[in-house]
Amino acid sequence: MLTKSTVLRLLVPTALLSLALAGPAAAKGGDQPSLPRDGDGATMGWSTPKPLFSVRGSATPSPAARAAHGPFGVDTSGHTSIRDWQWFTDHHAQFAWIKATEGNYLRASSFSEQWTGATQQEMLRGSYHFANPSVSSGAEQAEFFVANKGGWSADGRTLPGALDLEYNPYGPACYGKSPSQMNQWARSFVDRYEELTGVKPVIYTNADWWNTCVGEADFSDVPLWLARYASDPGPAPRSWSAHGASHTIWQVRPVDAHGYDVNRVHGDRSDLEELASTGRVVR
Repeated sequence: MLTKSTVLRLLVPTALLSLALAGPAAAKGGDQPSLPRDGDGATMGWSTPKPLFSVRGSATPSPAARAAHGPFGVDTSGHTSIRDWQWFTDHHAQFAWIKATEGNYLRASSFSEQWTGATQQEMLRGSYHFANPSVSSGAEQAEFFVANKGGWSADGRTLPGALDLEYNPYGPACYGKSPSQMNQWARSFVDRYEELTGVKPVIYTNADWWNTCVGEADFSDVPLWLARYASDPGPAPRSWSAHGASHTIWQVRPVDAHGYDVNRVHGDRSDLEELASTGRVVR
C-alpha cells in the first residue's frame, strides 16, 4: 500500500515544478514567430511545445519515467527571476546549466552571479551556448563559447558545456540551412569544442526541431539533453535513436513564472558525477 510519505517521495518537488499556464506551441517553418533580441537574448526551451499543465496532467512524469531518472537540476539565464540559489538546493536541485553566450554577439551579463550562486551551494554546474547558425560557423561559435566561460575542467564539479540547438527565435526555423548544412554546422561546433576542452559538449534539442532541421546524421557519440514536456521523454531524435543511443538529460518542464526549466538525469547520481568528472556519459 502506498503511504502518504511514499507518494510524496515519488512526486517531483512541488515548488520546483510549479508552472504558469503557457501559451500556444511554437509554429514551424515560414510561420515561425520572431522574438525581439533583448539584452539577455533567447532562452533555452523557448520553442518547445508547452501544453496546459495540471498537477495530474500529461506533463507529470509517469512512474516508469520517474524510476529511470535520478537527480533534479535546473537551467537558468538572464530571464531567471530567482536569485537566491539556496532556494534551488532547498528544493532538491543538484545541478545547473547556466547561459553564458549566444551566437557570436552575446555574453550573458547574469552568468557570473548565477555561476557563483550554484558554486556556493555546491551544485554541479555547467554553462550553455544558445546557437545562432545564421551568423557564423559552428567552429567559430564554439571558440566564442569557450572564450567566454564555456569551457570544462576535470574537477568533478564542472559539467561539459551544452550546445542549445532549437527553432530560430529570430527568423527561419532552420536558420536558412538544409539538413546537410545544419549537420555540418553542429558537427563543426562539437569537434572544435572537443579540440579546445578535451570533451564533447552536451547537445540540447527537441526531437521535432532536430528531425526536421538536421535529420539522421550520427551524433550518438554526443550526450543528448532532450526537451519534452510530457509524461515521458519519448523517442530520441533519429541522430541518436537510429544508432542505438538515448538521452542523458531530460528537460521535464519549464517554470515560466520564474524563467527557469527543470531537468532530470537519465540514471542516478553516479552518472551525473561521471559526466562532470569525465564528460563521457552517453546513453
